Amino acid sequence: MGLPVYVYEDKLNPLLQRGVTGFAAGVMVAASIWSLFIPAMEQSESVGKLSFIPAAAGFTVMMVLDVALG
Repeated sequence: MGLPVYVYEDKLNPLLQRGVTGFAAGVMVAASIWSLFIPAMEQSESVGKLSFIPAAAGFTVMMVLDVALG
């Protein structure tokens, strides 16, 4: 699905190109939620109500690195 968009990138309507890019970003966010954050929270259930802290800490560290190394 992504290859035709890349090949015909110069010929795409800018609005369509922004839509395709937004869709890809949404897919990546959903993949990170279901594949990384939810399993991390399930593995840290022994912490109790604070089981979100390891996932939130990992997210924060990665965001800081992303902005710093941008």
